[in-house]
Amino acid sequence: MKLYNYGEKRPEIHSNTWIADDVVVYGDVKIEESVVVFPGCVIRGDIAPIIIKMGTVIQDGVLINPAAGNKTKIGENCLIGFGSIIHGAVIGNNCIIGARSLLMPGVKVRENCMIGAYSFVAKGTIPKGKVWMGIPAKEKRDISERDLQIWDIAKKTFRDIAQKYKTSK
Repeated sequence: MKLYNYGEKRPEIHSNTWIADDVVVYGDVKIEESVVVFPGCVIRGDIAPIIIKMGTVIQDGVLINPAAGNKTKIGENCLIGFGSIIHGAVIGNNCIIGARSLLMPGVKVRENCMIGAYSFVAKGTIPKGKVWMGIPAKEKRDISERDLQIWDIAKKTFRDIAQKYKTSK
């Protein structure tokens, strides 16, 4: 991975993470324990801080950046899907953000939510335990126990893949 300071701001990355070699991390970024970041991601904390909490999986090609006046925070045990853009949004614990989704500045996603693939969330707060999809994203249904089980399997799968990369020579 490539790390860059931004003025006095330096990335803080827990030693027990796996971050692909080509990931770029700039400035005021804190990445906690057991986070996995796959290839092609950019995490840019220049105009506001970025926090990625414990156990989160960030799939290939994700862009995470702040917006003026809006810190970016991703809660514990989340999965951020391929090619998504998290732009000044706050995501609660145990959320799934589907591939190629876009979350705009000031958006708040409460815990145990799913934003479907290719969704656009322009503003507002997604209530706890909901599935939102579409352009613009709209509420579709409540999260089910089955959803939560499938998410746990998916996150474990990607953590296992990262562990194999981490231990490969």
